[in-house]
Amino acid sequence: MPSRPSATKKSNFIDKVVSPAGIVALLVITVMVSGGIYFYANRATYVKQFASVGKPTPTPSPTPTPKPIPHGKIPFTISGGKTGPQLSSGYIDPYDPAKGTVQVFHISASDTEPITSFTGELLTDHGVQNLVFSLVSGTPTSGEWEARWTVSDTYLYTYDLKLMATSASGSTNPIITLR
Repeated sequence: MPSRPSATKKSNFIDKVVSPAGIVALLVITVMVSGGIYFYANRATYVKQFASVGKPTPTPSPTPTPKPIPHGKIPFTISGGKTGPQLSSGYIDPYDPAKGTVQVFHISASDTEPITSFTGELLTDHGVQNLVFSLVSGTPTSGEWEARWTVSDTYLYTYDLKLMATSASGSTNPIITLR
């Protein structure tokens, strides 16, 4: 009679795998694989930390970093303002003055009524310089106006010109950011 597979062979295999020694072997393998994954993941952190050791720290730059400005006589245009004197164009000479030198602001202005007052405020790093514009050519309704000042402050960070022109028809107050 042909032999049938024995039930004991199957149960012997299961008994060996599920035996206490087999369970311990599976636990050891699981712990070793988990530990390997853990140490590999942390290795990247250690490599990153040690890679930065010994490298010099970059010198921080001042905040904000000054922007370079052009040299010499620089022309500009002004737009805007529906009432009051119309300031249209001009120049600044020199645009980058050295301390102790004279800087000139020259602006064309026109209006239907004579311009009665034309002033400015130059904001620099540590203060405000008041400017008075004088008519240098033309008429009070269409002329060229100029203001001069002797540079007494730095303008590395703040360099703004606020203009204020007034006539019977109104006033205009543009601000020109120079830096």
